[in-house]
Amino acid sequence: MNTQVNENDPLKSEDKKQNESDVPYLKLYRFASKFDYGLMILSMIGAIGNGLSMPIYSIIFGDLTDSYAYDDDYTKIKKAGFNTLYMAILGISTLLVTLLMYATFSISTENQTKKLRKCYLESLLKKQVMWYDQVNTNALNQKINNEISSISDAIGEKTMTFTFSLAAFISGFIVGYIKGWKLALVITSALPILAITIAFIGFSASWREQFTLKSDIESSAVVEETLSQIKTVKMLDGEDFEYQRFKKIIQHSSKTIIKYGLYYGLSFGSMSGFQQWTYALGIFYSGQLVSNQVDINYTGPVYTSGSICTVFFAILMGSFSLGQIGPCLQSFAKGKLAAKEVFKILDEKPIIEENNECINLNSVSGDIQFKDVSFAYPSKQDIQVLKNITFTIPQGKKVAFVGQSGSGKSTISQLLLKFYEIDSGVILIGNNEIPLNQIGKQQFRQKIAIVSQEPALFNTTIRENLKLGNQNCSDEELKEMLISMNASELIDHLDTNVGINGNQFSGGQKQRIALARALLQKPEILILDEATSALDRTNEQQITKIIDERYANLTRIVIAHRLTTIQDSDIIFVFLQGQILGQGTHTELLQNCEQYAYLISKQQTKEDTNILPTQTSIEAELIRKRTDRSPKKTQIFDINQSEKSRIRLIDTENEIAKLSIIRQETQQKQDTVEIKNEKSFTQTLKSLILLNYNEIHYLIFGCLTAFVNGSIYPLFSQVIAEVIEALLINNPQFNIENSTPEQIQEKVDALKESILKCETNLFILGFVYFISTTIECFCFSVYSERLTIRMRLEMFNKFLHLPVSFYDNPNNNVGFLTSRVTTDARTVQQLFQNIIGFKCQYYSAIFVGFTLAFVSSWKLTLLAIGVAPLSYFGSILSSKYVVGSQQSFCEKVYVTCNRILMESLTNIRTVYSLRAENVLVEQYTRLLEEPSNKAKKLGAWIGVSSGYAQMKPFLVNGYLFFMGTLLLYYDGLAVLGIYQTILAIIFAVVGGAKDVYFQSDNSKAQICINYYLNLLEVEDEFQREIRLKSSRLKIPILGNLEFKDVIFSYPQRQNILVLNNLNLRIDACSTVGFVGSSGCGKSTLFQLLLRFYDIDSGDILLDGKSIYDFDLKYLRQHFAIVQQEPQLFNESIYYNIKYNLKNITQEDIENASKLSHAYDFIMQEDFGGFQKKVGSKGSLISGGQKQRIAISRALLRNSSVFLFDEATSALDSNVESIVQKQLEEYLIGKTSIVIAHRISTIKNCKVIYVFDKGQVIEQGDYNYLVNQKGHFYHLEQGLLNQDLQNEMSFQQEDIDV
Repeated sequence: MNTQVNENDPLKSEDKKQNESDVPYLKLYRFASKFDYGLMILSMIGAIGNGLSMPIYSIIFGDLTDSYAYDDDYTKIKKAGFNTLYMAILGISTLLVTLLMYATFSISTENQTKKLRKCYLESLLKKQVMWYDQVNTNALNQKINNEISSISDAIGEKTMTFTFSLAAFISGFIVGYIKGWKLALVITSALPILAITIAFIGFSASWREQFTLKSDIESSAVVEETLSQIKTVKMLDGEDFEYQRFKKIIQHSSKTIIKYGLYYGLSFGSMSGFQQWTYALGIFYSGQLVSNQVDINYTGPVYTSGSICTVFFAILMGSFSLGQIGPCLQSFAKGKLAAKEVFKILDEKPIIEENNECINLNSVSGDIQFKDVSFAYPSKQDIQVLKNITFTIPQGKKVAFVGQSGSGKSTISQLLLKFYEIDSGVILIGNNEIPLNQIGKQQFRQKIAIVSQEPALFNTTIRENLKLGNQNCSDEELKEMLISMNASELIDHLDTNVGINGNQFSGGQKQRIALARALLQKPEILILDEATSALDRTNEQQITKIIDERYANLTRIVIAHRLTTIQDSDIIFVFLQGQILGQGTHTELLQNCEQYAYLISKQQTKEDTNILPTQTSIEAELIRKRTDRSPKKTQIFDINQSEKSRIRLIDTENEIAKLSIIRQETQQKQDTVEIKNEKSFTQTLKSLILLNYNEIHYLIFGCLTAFVNGSIYPLFSQVIAEVIEALLINNPQFNIENSTPEQIQEKVDALKESILKCETNLFILGFVYFISTTIECFCFSVYSERLTIRMRLEMFNKFLHLPVSFYDNPNNNVGFLTSRVTTDARTVQQLFQNIIGFKCQYYSAIFVGFTLAFVSSWKLTLLAIGVAPLSYFGSILSSKYVVGSQQSFCEKVYVTCNRILMESLTNIRTVYSLRAENVLVEQYTRLLEEPSNKAKKLGAWIGVSSGYAQMKPFLVNGYLFFMGTLLLYYDGLAVLGIYQTILAIIFAVVGGAKDVYFQSDNSKAQICINYYLNLLEVEDEFQREIRLKSSRLKIPILGNLEFKDVIFSYPQRQNILVLNNLNLRIDACSTVGFVGSSGCGKSTLFQLLLRFYDIDSGDILLDGKSIYDFDLKYLRQHFAIVQQEPQLFNESIYYNIKYNLKNITQEDIENASKLSHAYDFIMQEDFGGFQKKVGSKGSLISGGQKQRIAISRALLRNSSVFLFDEATSALDSNVESIVQKQLEEYLIGKTSIVIAHRISTIKNCKVIYVFDKGQVIEQGDYNYLVNQKGHFYHLEQGLLNQDLQNEMSFQQEDIDV
């Protein structure tokens, strides 16, 4: 049963990528159905029709120009009328084909993108666990979305643009060559140079895009990791540290991106200049052709002013279209590059399992045999985790694995779940001894369930989390299971969201939810890997007893460090460094296994266990307890320093009434992040300019050169008008029979002179265009990149300083926020990199064009302004339905989908163990369906908007030429005046038309900017201090703590009271313990001390002063905390221990690791030392190792107050004893608070506070509380089990009724 790890190593697969061939473009349509192909064909027809419109227009324009050569004014008016009609027909036809193009392609693209997203997730959920071990799952989410977006763009909007641009290019050149092949050939001869410049544009843009994408993936990984561990960052005062880390990454890439921006500017400027020089060449040759026609022996084609205009404009429009093809090819290349990565995953063949379909697992028992099994993790093959181990687990037995952290216990559970293949040996299942490798993963995982020490809950409701175990369960079954897991307080809150990583609930509540979820799977093998480590002793014993009694037929594998919890196991296996030192019952091992006896002795010495009371005494205590109960009173034992007791009675009903009033007054105090203030485009620009004020000179130069560029086309129109007028008036072919040779020569000379003047003007325009375009592109590139940096830094900094309650809101999931920092900033970058320049060009073109038009003919210009309502209606359509807004709409919904995507990939082991792949894919698919119908309707409206925008110029041009002809007849307007006026208006609109292609980006950018500006206005933690005029004290802290009448509930669960009039006091330099059932409010106190949340009423005092009077950063710097589930960063051990500390030496780090007993395993020869990477969320090391690293990190801070929340729950008893002893010595003279469910952990505390339902019900030292025989005594001895069991049975009866 040898593993195939090496053959499927994802790192080696990366090396093979270079040799793989590119994905053919047509392969991007692999998810298109026959219906989609039909829609695409219709769309292509529409696109081709759209592309033909401009060449047809050039033919009509040429015929119209020739009509002005006639002397008969009636003929001129008649022809102008017919051509106006033709333009109207052409405009309406363009509207219809454009509608067809967009309406059909939008449906097809949406269908294919949905299938692609679904298949991509399905393929990722089929990858092996070892693949995820070697990728950064924090960056994977952003990478997936970028790749799918690139593919969608390549098969969607850009395909339509490419098709009609190509059709316009080909048809334009065909018309040009038919109407005048000589002139067309000369103009075409310059195209290779244009093609080279366009290629350079594509290369520079592609290089910049690739580098930008790489930089964004790297920076998004930092954002996602930081925000997903925001509590850890805040408790370590790491906001500024993470800010600087993020800043370093994005600034490092900035210079390269700007350099590519310069290359792009030079390329684009060269293309712009060569375009003008190409036109100059065409005009020069036009003059030569017309002049040569004077020769009586000339037999070639006759070039009239109209045919020259047709050739010129057909080729001109064709070359314009060629310019639009470049960005499309860039998108295609980007899409193919993304498809290469995506399709590689989609097409990768999974490891073929020896799946024996003939095996009937229903007849296979739960027997498990390991025979000579050896194993090393694929990512750490030099470290042997299991070394030739052999053991047998009989069906229906309870077995336990004990041993030090990292000894291989949890590895066995991962092998049973088929996360990895063993290196040698064999694993046999059932009494038939079927090799595990012959049973399929899904087939076997139906029979096995696991609950780990750090259970992964998804950011959805309790109900949805439970149903991941069994989709067919009813609410009654869910409630029944919660009650059996002693989580009855949750049955009325099934629709409560658990938060990111379940952070809305305590560790014990999370474990009980996970236990219920596992048992709902109805497994035959149940693995409990420290599954009750976060539970108090009462809950642990209660749940253990229920599992042992109700599920006695299950094969139960328990991995635990609390040896008292596994002493009743049928078989106990003792592990040490990947080997089994002994096996047997508790009694047998005490006699035969020194290691086990040593562990037991250490734990017994530590706990000093008292003799358990008899059953009679238990019953007597329960009778006394029931007798003492009062329905309206709660006893609170408040033990002072002289150990004298007093009892304070609280009227519960009055407190609840009082609380209701307080809660109504304080319910609105939480910060909300709602985008309410939609600012205008001008306001958003002003705000961003102020943000990037230091780079204002780049913006000014960019805008000035953009204004120059905008005036190029109106000035170009005047040159063209002069050429047309020269050809009409000075064409020597007209009236050649009635002209003398001298008159003909005079016309030839006049024509050449006019042409030479126009050539010179075009050459100058081309040179100015080259210089100004280069400067514009470079300046806007620098300005936009530096603005993007500042904007991303501001957003990330804001997210870092927002209160924790912001992250508790399900709408603010990490995937959404990461996208805001990365994607939104790039969208705004496009605004300043392209759109602002185009807008400056637009306003410049309109101003210069209409100024020239008024000078040429104010009457005709006023008639043009008279049709402005058509433009106004078009602007309304464009503002609502712009090209690309469909994709923008879908991206809003994809943000919600990304939550499922991110959580599935980062919790892949949980997904696999629950066999939840199909469920998550179905949920993901349902979310993808939401935008479908709206997006398709939106596509049709986009077609109407775009079609109208293209129809309008044809209607307006026909109308203006007809009005100009009437003015020529009735008002004596010269032909030159007609053309100068109309062409000035036409080219003014053409010069600003680039803005239309980016209206969707404009709209998206404005949405992003509004979110950004509203986000900055949200009050963060530090701004709140300033508003409340907090004293922001930075005085020495001794560590005296007092909670006075504290009432609190979490913002996202305001109907659940967590703390109810809590009062307690902790003296400086003392160690106190908190104990109580899971969810009773212990861990909440730590979060309040760190000011993650504000209390609803009461006060918390530190050295006699409210903690709200202290400077927040200063306060957190003086608290050090270790959580039960410590969050580590995907960096080295050295990095994690030193995190955000300066002037720390290697010796300091080593000393801290020695205090936590982490130094020994870190320095093991095969471990990797302090530079070993811990993996995403510490996935490459064990739970105990993570806790010791976290303890080292806390101790290195040398804080005034230390908070330990189940900080040693994952350690075995021997290591825990050593660590605890060293901690007690280190903490002398410091204030420390310890939350623990192992009573032995807090036995030596000066004061122990006993919590229940958000209140302190007892307090005193260990001996006092035991002698009182109260709640603490019952909790320690497990006497509450009987009572809780009775209460549970009563609740069960209620449910049954």
